[in-house]
Amino acid sequence: MRLLLCAAALVAAVFVPEDALAQACAERAALVAALARDWGEAPAFRGLDAGGRLVELFVAPSGSWSLVLTVPRGTACLVGAGEDATILPPARPDGAPS
Repeated sequence: MRLLLCAAALVAAVFVPEDALAQACAERAALVAALARDWGEAPAFRGLDAGGRLVELFVAPSGSWSLVLTVPRGTACLVGAGEDATILPPARPDGAPS
């Protein structure tokens, strides 16, 4: 699961055009609080991309999800969101599905 979430988050972060990042940006703490308050979403994945940006996937029990990218100076941008998230079981050590 962790590898799949990491791969999905990194692919999304790499292929998001810079123009899209300006659409829904705020100070990270405010954006995280809004995701929790308005959507019931909590972090399910967190990692750093090659550019030093924090990539986070937030998921709610309802299945809503949000992908957030935070630059080192603290500005966070919502780069993707949707419904019907499914947390997959972890892959076996050989990489095969569980």
